[in-house]
Amino acid sequence: MLKRVYWVGTKQPNVITAGVGFRAGDDAPYERSIERWEKESDRWVYKGAQSPERQKQLEAHPLISAHFE
Repeated sequence: MLKRVYWVGTKQPNVITAGVGFRAGDDAPYERSIERWEKESDRWVYKGAQSPERQKQLEAHPLISAHFE
C-alpha cells in the first residue's frame, strides 16, 4: 500500500519522477523507491517496476496525478 509521496519532480522535459514509500502491511518493512513516467506521444507511460496495483495507487495520488494534466 502506498504510504507516502515524498516529492514529485519535473526537472527534465516530458519526465515525471517521484520519491515514494510503500508498506505491504503494518508489520512489513517500509519500501522506498523512485518512480518515473515519460511522455510518449500524447500520453504518460509508467517506467517503474511496481505491480499494476501499486501503479494505480501512484497515479491516483493527487501530488502525482496533478502533473499528468
